Amino acid sequence: MAESSEERTVKSWKERLMALPVRLVEYCSRKYWVGCQIPSKTIVMGFTTIDKFSSIGNYTFINRFCEITRSSIGNYCSIGSGVRIGSGEHDYKLPSTSSFITKHVAEDLTSRSYALGHDVWVGTQSFIRRGVAVGTGAVIGANAVVVNDVPDYAIVVGNPARVVKYRFDETIIEELMVSLWWQKLPEEACEVLNGIISGGRHE
Repeated sequence: MAESSEERTVKSWKERLMALPVRLVEYCSRKYWVGCQIPSKTIVMGFTTIDKFSSIGNYTFINRFCEITRSSIGNYCSIGSGVRIGSGEHDYKLPSTSSFITKHVAEDLTSRSYALGHDVWVGTQSFIRRGVAVGTGAVIGANAVVVNDVPDYAIVVGNPARVVKYRFDETIIEELMVSLWWQKLPEEACEVLNGIISGGRHE
C-alpha cells in the first residue's frame, strides 16, 4: 500500500530530526584557519579563527570560539573558550578611528605581534592585548584583560590584569625554566617535572 502524502511528510521530518544531533556536532566542529600550520599533536576546537601569521606549538589545546591573530603560541598551552589574543587595535591618536578612513586596515590594526610562552593556561573569555608577551608557565584568570607583559609562572587576574602570586618559589621556577621540559615528549616531560617537584618544595 502506497504511503500517503501526510505519512511521507511525517517520515521526512523524523529522518531530519534523527540526523540533527550528527549535523549539530559537525556544525560545532567547524574550523576557521587558513595558512596556519597546526601540529598533529595540537587540538583546536570548532569556531576558532587563527590567522596565517600565527604559529601554534605542539600539545596545545585551544577551545571553541577563540580568535588568534599574529600570535606565537608555545607548546603544552591550554586556552579556554572565547579567548581573544592579539585582536586588531584602532589608534585613537589618529584624526579618525574608522576602518573606512584607514588606508591599510589589516596592517595598521595588527602591526604588533604577540607571544605566548609554553605551558600557559588562559582562562575563559580572557583578552590579551596585541604586543604583550606572556611568560612560560603563566596562568591568566578567566575574563582577565592583559595589557602588560606577564612574568614566567605568574598568576594574573582582573581588568587590567595584575599579578596576584606565583605558582612556585623562585628556586623551582628557575629549575623549570632551565630544564626546557616543554621541548620533550609528554612521557619524558612528566619524568622531568616529577623530578623537580618531588623534593617537596611545591606549595
